[in-house]
Amino acid sequence: MIRQVELSLKFLNKEKRNKLSEFYSKYIEAVKFFVDVLWESDEYKFVTKETLQKCNTDITARAKQCAGKQALSIINGTFKKHKQRIYRRDILKKNGEDTSKLDFLISKKPSKPEVGNIPIELDSRFIAILDTSNSFDLWIKIAGINGRVICPLKKTKMFNKWDKLGKIKQACRLTPNSINLYFECEKKLNSANKTIGIDVGINSVVTTSDGVQNKNCPHGHTMNSILTKISKKKKGSKAFKRAIEHRKNFINWSINQLNLNNCNSIVVENIFNMRKGKNRGQFLSHFTYTIIFNKLEQLCEEWNVSINKVNPAYTSQKCSACGETKTENRKGEHFKCKKCGYTQNADINAAKNILASV
Repeated sequence: MIRQVELSLKFLNKEKRNKLSEFYSKYIEAVKFFVDVLWESDEYKFVTKETLQKCNTDITARAKQCAGKQALSIINGTFKKHKQRIYRRDILKKNGEDTSKLDFLISKKPSKPEVGNIPIELDSRFIAILDTSNSFDLWIKIAGINGRVICPLKKTKMFNKWDKLGKIKQACRLTPNSINLYFECEKKLNSANKTIGIDVGINSVVTTSDGVQNKNCPHGHTMNSILTKISKKKKGSKAFKRAIEHRKNFINWSINQLNLNNCNSIVVENIFNMRKGKNRGQFLSHFTYTIIFNKLEQLCEEWNVSINKVNPAYTSQKCSACGETKTENRKGEHFKCKKCGYTQNADINAAKNILASV
C-alpha cells in the first residue's frame, strides 16, 4: 500500500522559493498546453514526440514529458467520471428509477478539464532524497529547474510513522508551499475472525456495534461544534479554510481511535448521494461522509481488514433486539422500541442493525 505525507517548504530562502515558483508556473503552463492539444486530437493514450516538440515552455525535455504524462492522467480522469455516470445510470434503470438527468449528461461529450493550481507530479528523474545531520531532517534535491534546488525539510509525526513502517519512494507531488512524499508499506498480517458494524453520524463520527464511540477530542471539540463553527464563517475566507481543515483533522482523529486489531472485516452503510435534491441547512451542508469513508478505507487497508457495504435503509429506526421498525422508535440520540421496550444509544443500535444486515 502507498501512503502520502505532506511536508512544508517554509524553510526555503527567497532565492530558492522564487526559483521553485517559476518552475511550478511554467510546468502548469506546459500541462495546460498538452491538455489543449490532446483534447483536440482525441489521442488519450500517449504524448508523441512531435507534440512534445510543439511545447515552447521554458522547461527541460524531461519536465515536458512529465507534464504530458500528467495531462494524460487528467484527461483520462475526466472520461473515468463519464464512465461512472454510465455505470450509475445502468443501475438506476435496473431499479426502475428515473435516469433522464443522467441520460442528458451522458449524451454530451465531457467538457475539457480546466487546469488550475494543481500539485505537479515528479518522478525519480527529478528528485533525490538525502538525509542530513544538521539542523534540518531532510534535503530534497529537485532537478529540471534551470539547475537544481535543494529544499531543507523538517520531519513530522506522520513522516516518522510511515518511515518506520515502509520505504520512501523517489517521487513527489509539489506545490509552491509544500511537498508530498510517498511511502510503500506492507499490509499487516491479520488472522482475526471478528466482524463489527460501524454507523457514521454527526453526534459521533463513527460508532461500532461493540458500543465504542468517540464524541469529544482531548481539546473538547465535537463534530457538532466544528460544523457550527464552519457554518458561521464566510465561505472562501481564511477562517473558513481553517475550520474545514479542523473538520478533516477531527475526522482523522476519531477514526484513528478505532481498534481493528481483532477484526478481519467491518460492515458500513452504502451511502450514495446522501440528501441529494433536499433542502439542507448551512449546518448539515458541511457534514461530509465522503472524507469519513475514505479515511475508514485507508485504516482498513493498513490493518488488512475487508469492508462490506449494506443498504442503509431504516437502520436508525429498526430495533436491533426484535426487528420492529418505526419512526417513533428514535428520538435524537435515544432509541426506545415501541414494541419490546428495548433501549439503547441510537447510534449503537444503528451499528448493530448494520452488522446484522450482512
